[in-house]
Amino acid sequence: IAIAAPCDYSEFAMMLEYAITIHDGPIAIRYPKGIWKEKLFENDQLNFGKGVKIKTGKDVTIAAVGSMVETALKVAEILESAGIDAEVINARFVKPLDSSLLINSVSSTKRLVTLEDNVIKGGFGSGVLELLSQNGIYYPVKIFGFPDEPILHGSRNEIFRKYKMDVQSISEEIRKFVAS
Repeated sequence: IAIAAPCDYSEFAMMLEYAITIHDGPIAIRYPKGIWKEKLFENDQLNFGKGVKIKTGKDVTIAAVGSMVETALKVAEILESAGIDAEVINARFVKPLDSSLLINSVSSTKRLVTLEDNVIKGGFGSGVLELLSQNGIYYPVKIFGFPDEPILHGSRNEIFRKYKMDVQSISEEIRKFVAS
């Protein structure tokens, strides 16, 4: 099964049209509750299993899926003001992963951070770790996501703050990660 995770309404529409008219086989399109942007960045093309580099950087790669792409862009802005040049990738697909995009990026920056609004265990970040390991790539990696436990109820902002998945918490953790 293919698993797609759009970052905005425009990408969701492209993925839905692709799933209905082109894709042969099972596909799941994952989209979170909450407020989305109509269009986070200019890109009117969808290629199956391919992500998009939204911002080029040299100090750390931030690979994100779904609603966390917007978070990644905000984090990159904060990091830039701290002198850290982050590359931002919208992975688009949890399965299959865009191997060449991820490997090329982390081979350049030498550090990788993954962001997902999902459980870490068995999620996007875990898949990326498998990909890197299978290709003999061993750079530092930090995965942001939810623990494998029942998540308390609350507003999206409250939950993301509690689990340190908000923009400020992620920015602080990445600063420490890059400095280590």
